[in-house]
Amino acid sequence: MIRGHEKLHAADFRTSTMFKNTVAMVHGHPRVFTTSERCRLHALDQVCEEPQIVLTRSDNGGATWSRAWPPPP
Repeated sequence: MIRGHEKLHAADFRTSTMFKNTVAMVHGHPRVFTTSERCRLHALDQVCEEPQIVLTRSDNGGATWSRAWPPPP
């Protein structure tokens, strides 16, 4: 239970990375977009202190992919 003066911390939750995707028509061609999560800093090798959402895309049905954005640290 959280009281009015308490704040959540990164260590309060545990989640796993989950691959997400969608397809959109761009200039008449399908483009596949994916997002995933990563941590820039793992405190004590367990807690994700600086989470990032990463985006990649493919214009050829997944045969090749763009570089991840933002780029890794």
